[in-house]
Amino acid sequence: MDLYIYRDLAENPVVKNLMAWKEGGDVSGYYAACGGLLVARAGLREFVAALLLESAPPCGIAEARAYFDRDIGEIYQNLFAFDWGAACGRSGLLPLPFFAGDGAADEPDYREALAGLTRADSAASLGDALLGFFGRYSCADEARYAAFKWKGGALAGVSEADDISFDDLAALGYKKDVLIANTAAFAGGSLLYIATVDLLPIIHSRQNTKKTAALVFLIGAIFLTLIKTFE
Repeated sequence: MDLYIYRDLAENPVVKNLMAWKEGGDVSGYYAACGGLLVARAGLREFVAALLLESAPPCGIAEARAYFDRDIGEIYQNLFAFDWGAACGRSGLLPLPFFAGDGAADEPDYREALAGLTRADSAASLGDALLGFFGRYSCADEARYAAFKWKGGALAGVSEADDISFDDLAALGYKKDVLIANTAAFAGGSLLYIATVDLLPIIHSRQNTKKTAALVFLIGAIFLTLIKTFE
């Protein structure tokens, strides 16, 4: 299965082994693919749908639409439309593993998108569902996780975020207002937030005395005021 955009999907071990069995009769590919599906706890359609969601289409899809449509047609014809059950039966093999509803930890939008792709009954509906998803989200993780945390130098998804609201934060005084303001500034790309974050390591450095820290904070406050004035 030769693809233009979704080459990583074609190289996925489960997909590659299944295609080796389908096209060349290599039964070891069947067993390896079944093992991969069992580990993933997913049926083939759901497994491929998840791979498609993990691979965002290229920017400017209008210019690459012919390549996108061709890839989706190949994927649908070879993996979705092919009767894998009949192929297993002819070879005297067990059907491919199937799991239902195992994505309960994922966010509703992600589960709905995954189900929509899994139910696709044509290449056109598969492509439309995929483009519809990426019209709303920039990547799968944005829909899959309820929240994110900074881990290992990058954002990592949090499947089950703590159900805490600002109203639950008590006895913090003005600090809560600062937290809300800084969060809003960060979301808006404010220079005020960036400058504040840059100052914190200096203010809290163990190598500086309290007097030096106070002086640095005073200078920083003046600097931040100027930034706020020009924002």
